[in-house]
Amino acid sequence: QISATAVNSDDALKSINPQKRNCYFDGEKKLQLFKEYSYSACKMECGIMNSHEKFRCIPWYLPKEKSWKICDPETALEFMKGLNDVSSGCSCLQSCSATIYTSSISSAKFRTCDSRNLNLSPLCETVGST
Repeated sequence: QISATAVNSDDALKSINPQKRNCYFDGEKKLQLFKEYSYSACKMECGIMNSHEKFRCIPWYLPKEKSWKICDPETALEFMKGLNDVSSGCSCLQSCSATIYTSSISSAKFRTCDSRNLNLSPLCETVGST
């Protein structure tokens, strides 16, 4: 199941400091590596910047500045490990207008095919039966 929640803040809140209202409106915070601001893009960019500062290179598949050099495969692996460890030092806030998606799954074990359900379920058909 997937559900979506739209979050829209009134423009009158723009006069309040972003840290106080705990969100950014469109255009209030610019990112270097991404065109549009989102909380996840901000966290990603922060991690990339911190890891780039440490390793002085970036894996070829991540967004980068033109002047940055590409990491060799071993360093790229270490870069990605460091990217996952970044949790502080970022001034990222949620977007004041966003759509938040949540998902859930459910499952159940299939009953073993035996004499009680053979040919009653498409999962328990004998070969060649019609």
